[in-house]
Amino acid sequence: MKSTLLMILVLFLCITSTYSQSLNVHSEAYPDQSFVQDNSPYAVLWRQTLEARRSGNVQLYNQLKDRLQREFPERFTGNQNIENKPFLNIENYIQPPFTGDWGAGDFIVDNAPAYQPPANNTQAGLDLEVDSLGNKYIAYISANRDSLRVMKSTDQGATWAYIASINPGGTTKWHSFDFFIADSANTFKLGFAACRTSTVSSFDGDLYWLVYDANGGGLNVVSIISTPSGGGHLNPSIVADSYYWSYGLTYWFVAYQHVNSGTGAGIGLRAALSMNGGLAWVHDSVRNTFNDFNIDMDYRHGASYDSLYVAFTNDLTPSNANLRLNRIALGNFGTATTWTQFNVQATADPEVDPEIAVNRQTNEMACIWTQTTGGVKKVMYNFTTESGAYWPNLGAIANFANDCDRGRIECSEQQGAYRISYVSKGSASVDTVIYTSAFTLPPTSRTVVTTNIDANTTTSPDVSGFRTGVNAYGGGVTFVAAGQNRIFYDGSNVSPVVGINNNGSGIPQSFSLSQNYPNPFNPETKINFAIPNAAFVTISVYNTLGQVVSQLVSQEMNAGFYTYDFNASNLTSGIYFYRITAGDFSETKKMMLIK
Repeated sequence: MKSTLLMILVLFLCITSTYSQSLNVHSEAYPDQSFVQDNSPYAVLWRQTLEARRSGNVQLYNQLKDRLQREFPERFTGNQNIENKPFLNIENYIQPPFTGDWGAGDFIVDNAPAYQPPANNTQAGLDLEVDSLGNKYIAYISANRDSLRVMKSTDQGATWAYIASINPGGTTKWHSFDFFIADSANTFKLGFAACRTSTVSSFDGDLYWLVYDANGGGLNVVSIISTPSGGGHLNPSIVADSYYWSYGLTYWFVAYQHVNSGTGAGIGLRAALSMNGGLAWVHDSVRNTFNDFNIDMDYRHGASYDSLYVAFTNDLTPSNANLRLNRIALGNFGTATTWTQFNVQATADPEVDPEIAVNRQTNEMACIWTQTTGGVKKVMYNFTTESGAYWPNLGAIANFANDCDRGRIECSEQQGAYRISYVSKGSASVDTVIYTSAFTLPPTSRTVVTTNIDANTTTSPDVSGFRTGVNAYGGGVTFVAAGQNRIFYDGSNVSPVVGINNNGSGIPQSFSLSQNYPNPFNPETKINFAIPNAAFVTISVYNTLGQVVSQLVSQEMNAGFYTYDFNASNLTSGIYFYRITAGDFSETKKMMLIK
């Protein structure tokens, strides 16, 4: 009898525990989203301040902003007077050699080895950003975590110059960072949210704001928030709203992980906002209690709204990490109003490494992540339009028999094209870095950037788009390869382009585009074209839906007769169109691929 009662008791406890865990999972996934407006004096004054900025009344805005800090000083953090704070470190820099291009090789950005981030934060070690002038910047943490280095290219990625190296200060080590360029009316500010720890293996992260000019000078350092006893702040994401405002009215936003300094486990997901160039910060809790990581953040602005979005992963069920995305209206940030939560992908499959990108031209927003289905990793996407339902457009970016992961997405503010990079797993020693782009997801083509990446690295490649001329654009990818010993860059517009031959037949009298031959073809064909004077030339291949499926040429070219050898082995049989644009000249012709 006692044995029977004991078995019933054990069964009851198991059922209760399972039911309790189920309730926790449900509560975490679908929290109570009843909206209660915070009408406290602080919240009312905060909304009035934002409305003054939106209306363009700068004088009123500055008055209200000053009132906020004067009447509610307890709401703001930020300390410039820090002992052993990060500082610029002067290093001897040797210009690296460079060879190659999108098709045949890769440019060496720096020979110095890079830090290899942990598996749950693969975006932490490497970042590529581009300003509206086309200048490119690559930032990374050194392998020994003693410096945060920034490289710059002013010639489309062909050569790179070292502009800054920031030492974490004292005997501390850099842990993680994120980087964004505030690009407003030709005012360029390089902003970093960076975390340092007391040792390589610790989690007692101090969170800093670092900002300097585009030439690497004028560094300013602010402690965003003090580090609590037994805790740390790690793995930040950063963005600014400078696209819509002058730099004096620009806001910076940072999301970061609050962790247990002993174990590194997350105990809260936080966000911070600065309205005065990083000198003072207001904080908000995105979520509490849960271990939320893989953090990415973006800002969305419309005619009648401003909103912040934070995408992240949680491991409430350790075998099934789940993707979440939280949103808050800017007018409710730092008040008692809770963030609204969305399930971008509600499946039973594990989802990690989310990244979000807002299209500033259309206010569409996209999210990508790695999902494991049937033991195979694939890169998935979802997107939402400005006025449509949230996250109804689910699909796959990379859905192959082999693993694909470490996806990154970016949408350049000036052009509105999504740029995506990811890693396709190969043999034991070699992976492939893939690049793809589109104005509307999903992309219909993909380009191999390199097969020179060490399979053992967990560093995610990073991607960006940029303007290369009048109505001409390109995409670039940076990645770590060769056993962490080098950082590389490759771009779609880097000269020379493989496949182009100058026929050496003199100078043509006019622009022309010839019919490809053979036609129909399988899978190779030749395209002849003529340029009477130097011009920026683009040749693109389109499908019958008008979508770009291959970018053949995107570069400045001298006058001459040329032949492009086009290999369409990655395309399916069908009708395609190819179009040349050079200066004011453009022409389109049709071709047929039969396999």
